[in-house]
Amino acid sequence: MMRKSKAIGIFVAALLAVSAGACGGPSSGGSSETGDGRVNLLMDPSYSTGLEVSAPGEPVYTDLEDDGYFSWASGGEIDYGGTATGTGPLWSLAQHASSYSLVDPAYRTPEVKEDGTYVYSDPAKTVAVNRGKNSITLGIKGSVEYSSDDDGDGIRDGENLLPRSGSEPWVHLLLTSTLYPKMTVRELEKLEFEIDMTLEQCDDVLADRGMEELFNPNAHAAQVTMFFMVYSNAAADQGKYFWFGIPLFDARYDRLDPSIMFDRGTSSWMVGTGTDVVLSEKPQVGKTYQIRYDMIADLKTGLEKCREQGALLNTTVDDLYIQDFNIGWELPGIYDVGITFENFGVYATRKG
Repeated sequence: MMRKSKAIGIFVAALLAVSAGACGGPSSGGSSETGDGRVNLLMDPSYSTGLEVSAPGEPVYTDLEDDGYFSWASGGEIDYGGTATGTGPLWSLAQHASSYSLVDPAYRTPEVKEDGTYVYSDPAKTVAVNRGKNSITLGIKGSVEYSSDDDGDGIRDGENLLPRSGSEPWVHLLLTSTLYPKMTVRELEKLEFEIDMTLEQCDDVLADRGMEELFNPNAHAAQVTMFFMVYSNAAADQGKYFWFGIPLFDARYDRLDPSIMFDRGTSSWMVGTGTDVVLSEKPQVGKTYQIRYDMIADLKTGLEKCREQGALLNTTVDDLYIQDFNIGWELPGIYDVGITFENFGVYATRKG
């Protein structure tokens, strides 16, 4: 059944994990200028430095207040069998509320494909990276995560499904990193988010098993959203920010309207652009979407919405800059899902 347009209902982002290398600038790779004069602020677009992976289960946050950050506890690294470059990962991977860990000793040995793709899998999740193609695939089996372990072997069997009631944590598989260098809108002609996105799988397990009566649209979803943290460089608002969300996929809806909500977890406003700024249709399985989006005008709109709520009153659009971000799956519902991102970049074009 086609669902009508609706503002984002489940619109919560995990706090970003910031690696030591990312906090102080690039330890390997670094932003680079393209032939057309644009600067890619993404420090490691090929994922060559590896991934710092969170501990599984509910987030356990480590207080780093002196640095102005909060970082979740690390579970280990994905380093492509020891072939990762640099002095440490410039990417982090959050696997919050999962029952398994991709870096558990039982699962951390990758399968290496002929084309150079490294595939890491645990019973419920898969991450595949091809550094030569600037490609990463994120997959989750919600049918495993939200099921029981009836035989007691430590592996959920995927048979006896246990849908969330709405209050429990839900599974994340989120990429996070930091952009470099810091550039305010005042300096920029354009600030472009670019990515090639292919929805590999989105199986509605409850519907496939004739259990639709258990579906709750307020508690069950499969979502992919690009979240930027948009900071103020104004002296009176220094360190304050809002979340800028670009919804890329929601299994429940054909499209999503612009939205704003307050996130109590981070005490910040969350502004959603709506899907129409980047997509002309709901993503279809197997089809690649080339997303090319200049964010500056909508950053201004987002700031105006925050100011209407009494936030960032000393900030103008010229004071804004983006630094941290996350992208990937939030999976509160029982779906088996996969998505591939290629050619990811955040490009700054300076004025003049």
